Formats: sequence, structure tokens, C-alpha cells
Amino acid sequence: MFRRHRGVQLITMSKTLNIRKFRQASLHPGAQSGVSLLESMIAILLVALGLLALVGLLVRSSASLGSATARDRAGMLAASMLDQLRVNTPKALTENPAFVNATVTSGNCVTDRASLNPINRWRGELACALPSGAGAVDVDPSSRRAKVTIRWDDSRTVGGSATQSLVMETRL
Repeated sequence: MFRRHRGVQLITMSKTLNIRKFRQASLHPGAQSGVSLLESMIAILLVALGLLALVGLLVRSSASLGSATARDRAGMLAASMLDQLRVNTPKALTENPAFVNATVTSGNCVTDRASLNPINRWRGELACALPSGAGAVDVDPSSRRAKVTIRWDDSRTVGGSATQSLVMETRL
């Protein structure tokens, strides 16, 4: 049936049509039995799989964040040592053992480093800031170039190498 209402044409359905559909659906009550339970179980399964994937993503991003933090610390410590070499260029160029040691070794993580010479103080900072942190400083007096090498253990990273290294070079 069509009915006009304020200039708009409306389509209305007969009430008898709705009653017929209700009667037809009620004649076969077992046809829909258990469907909503199955749909609910599938929805719960999909939500559980989504949450599991989200947890895996969080674990992976946490490991990557730890690796990035360690790399950032290594870069700051290398730049710190290069700054110390620039400040003390005459001592560094004479290959003073307080500033230059080309062997990559680790220091001890001690809180009172004031009495240590600069290279051992720096290695102590490496040991405190990085897991298994070790470092070396190599200066070539003829070319006036200094190279700082830092190594640390990064085995926590998913798919990463256990030993990471960072090398910074500068001209003094």
C-alpha cells in the first residue's frame, strides 16, 4: 500500500504479512537452534587470536625499544669520549695511556669514578650503562684521527645479533 504523508510517499507493509513470516519461522524451531552459540564461539575465538597477536606485537616492540635505547646510550658515550679527547688533544696525540687504549676491554661498574683516569672512568660508565659494555680508544697521531669503539651484548633483541658494536671516528 502507498500512502501520502506531507508530500512524501510512504510504503507501508500489511500487518498480515508480518504475522505470516512469524508463523512460518515458528513452524521450524529447530532450524535455528545453536546458531547463535556457534557465532558467539567464533567471535570469542577471533577476539582471542587478535589479543594474542597484540601481545606478540608488544613483546617484539619492547625488545626493539631496549635495543634502540642501548644503541642511543652507546652513541652518547662514544661522543662523550670524543669530546674528552678534543678537550685534551695534546695528551691524546702523545698516546697518553690515560686517554688511549686500543684494546676493547670492559670496566667495572663503580659509582665513585672520580679517582679513575679518563679511559677507565669511561669504561666504568660503559659497564654501568650497557649490558656487557666494553670500549676502546685508538688515536693516530700522524693523521690526528681518533676512533672510539664500543661493544655490548644485545641478545634480548628478537632476531638480532648477540654482540653489537658502534664505531665513531673524528679528527682531533
